[in-house]
Amino acid sequence: MDIDPWADRRAGLRDRLERARRFERLIATGAVKNAADVASREGITRARVSQILRLLKLAPSILQELEDPEASGPVPPEKELRKLAGVPRPRQPKRYEELVATEGFEGGKAGRGGSPRSRVQRRGLQHQFERARRFQAMLDSGEFRSLEEIGQAEGLTGGRVAQLLNLLHLVPEIIEVVDVAAERVPAGVSERKLRAIARLQDHDEQVWAFRALRQTGALR
Repeated sequence: MDIDPWADRRAGLRDRLERARRFERLIATGAVKNAADVASREGITRARVSQILRLLKLAPSILQELEDPEASGPVPPEKELRKLAGVPRPRQPKRYEELVATEGFEGGKAGRGGSPRSRVQRRGLQHQFERARRFQAMLDSGEFRSLEEIGQAEGLTGGRVAQLLNLLHLVPEIIEVVDVAAERVPAGVSERKLRAIARLQDHDEQVWAFRALRQTGALR
C-alpha cells in the first residue's frame, strides 16, 4: 500500500485550522476579549495565536482543500501558507499551485529518506469519530438545532457535518475496528468508503461490505 508522505503534514494543518476557527469563535462570541486572552487561555504565546489565526485569511478554495480529510499529495508547510495568506486573495490560488508543485518535486526526492510524516503524530480515523460524537451531542443537548448551525459554528458546511455524523451509523463491530490509531486502520479503509458502507441499512450488509473492503485492501 502506497503511503502519502504528506499525510501527517496535512493532518497537522487540519488541526491548526480547527484551532484557528475555535480561536476566532472565542473572540467573536465574547468568550475572550482578544488574541492575548486566547493565548493565556491556551497556554501559548500571543504571537502563536496570531500565526494560527492568520491561516484563516487564505482563500476559501485553499481552505477547503486543506481541510478535506480525503485530500492527499503535496501540501506547503504552515510557514509558507502564512506567507501566502498575506497575498491578495485573487492571486492566492495560482501561487498555491506553484507552492504545491515545488513541494511535490522536493518531497518526491526527500520521500526516500526523511518526510513530513516523522514530525506529526497521525490519528487515523479517531479524530473524525470524535468530532462526529461531539456534533451528535450538540444536537441531542439542543445546543444547536440543525447541521447548518453546527457547520457555521465549526467553520464547516452542513454537508460536511452530515458526512461526519454518517460515520455513527456504522454498526458497532465496524466502529470497533476503524476507530483506532492510524497504524491499526486496516489497509484500503478510508472515511469516504466507510460513509458508503454506513448508508447501508441492514446490519449484515454493512458487515459483508466491510469484510469485502478489508479483503480488497489486503490484496493491494
